[in-house]
Order: sequence, then C-alpha cells, then structure tokens
Amino acid sequence: MTTSENRCECGCGGYTNYGPGGEPRRFLQGHNSRLKVSRGWIDQGHRFISVDGERIAEHRHVVEQREGRKLGRDEIIHHVDGDPINNQPGNLMILTRSEHMRLHMAGRRVRKWTFEEQTRAGALYASGMSVDEVARALGRPYSSTRHVLSRQSLIRTTVETRSLRRLTDLTAA
Repeated sequence: MTTSENRCECGCGGYTNYGPGGEPRRFLQGHNSRLKVSRGWIDQGHRFISVDGERIAEHRHVVEQREGRKLGRDEIIHHVDGDPINNQPGNLMILTRSEHMRLHMAGRRVRKWTFEEQTRAGALYASGMSVDEVARALGRPYSSTRHVLSRQSLIRTTVETRSLRRLTDLTAA
C-alpha cells in the first residue's frame, strides 16, 4: 500500500516501498545521495528539481519561468559561462540544436571512423563488452560508438548484455 507518507524524501515525487521491518523507506534506492545539494539533485552534471511531482532540469525550468512559456523539445539551453550548475537567468540562453552543436564544435576537428575501427568495435561488442567498454577500448566517445554499433544493427538491451556476461562467465569457469 502506498500513501503520501511514503514519498521519496529527495523531492523526486516517487513512492518508496517498505523495508524489512514493515516501515516505509525514506528514499528510493540511490536517492539519499541527492540530499547533498541544497535544492533538487545533480544528475549527469546538471541540477534537477521536482515540479508538481515531475523531474525537470532546473535550467529549463528557470528559462520557462523567465520566458513565460514551455520550451519546445528542439530548444536547448546553453550555459554561457560553461558551468552547468550555474542556473542564473542571465547565464542561460535558448539555442536550436544546430546552433548549440555549432557553438560547441567550433574549432574541433572530428575524426572519422575507419572501416577497421568499425569492424573492431563490432567484434568487441559481439564478444560481450558494453558500449561504454568498447568506446574506452577504442578511445572514442560513447555516443559515436553507440551510433556506429546501431548502424551495424548490433545494439543489445541491458538485460541481454548481462545475460551474455553471465553466460561467458560460466563458460570461462
């Protein structure tokens, strides 16, 4: 039975379950660390808050309040000073995805994937490595590694990756 008393105390709005003693838990798993910041929580380098029980990036909420409207999915918020925690209204700028990409990619040289790298990425992934492990092994970003593997139709679900690892662990033992 869930009641308003067993909502997660981090502010995310989620309902907690009951502990072994029958008492409602104070936090969802992993959410107790979110209280280390004064308001909301930090995830992937950005501050998130709960608004009407919904998780929202604080920078988007601040801009929506400033502009008096909801932001579109194609609108990206850029932190002028480069600090994703500084969500002061004067530090936040609305950009399109292409403008934001152009701004961050200015002066960077993009290294194209060679056929050999793509083949090796596919082989490493097929051997049971995760996308993150393949990216680190090849010295490539996670996002482009995932893109290369998806073009080869190799992307697995997390459950499939775990099952494959268990299977390879059993055969190695």
